[in-house]
Amino acid sequence: ACCDLLIREHCQVTMIDFMAAEDDIAAILRSPLSCLISDATYPTEGMPHPRVYGSCTRLLQHFVREQGVLTLEQGIHKLTQAPAQALRLAGKGVLAKGMDADINVFALERLHQPATYENPCCLAEGMDYVLVDGAVAVEKGKCTGVKAGQILRR
Repeated sequence: ACCDLLIREHCQVTMIDFMAAEDDIAAILRSPLSCLISDATYPTEGMPHPRVYGSCTRLLQHFVREQGVLTLEQGIHKLTQAPAQALRLAGKGVLAKGMDADINVFALERLHQPATYENPCCLAEGMDYVLVDGAVAVEKGKCTGVKAGQILRR
């Protein structure tokens, strides 16, 4: 029935479901085998899930700063090196000579994800600087318009 509905509506149907308890999510995050995923393939218009606009910030704000499920170092690892290694992305995941210069500069206490189920299309706040391949894409929290980096292909 779900597939029939998606076909009939040309995949323009979205939904929000609650299928994991907070304790279960915390246990998964603590596993050394886990890394963060995002629902960024969902539509970014209409009423998407709020995590579309801030899954990384939510991890750091909620599970690191507020709940203490992970240390800051563990949270950063799950956002950088762990997925880069799992996906075998050469040049990604660590700050080292010869690696791509993809860097986020922030103060943990200022990170905030304001999106809600009622108002989901809100950008996360608190990223002071974002460098993509060494070019400043966000400066003092504002997009610069720089389009650096490249599409990664296997």
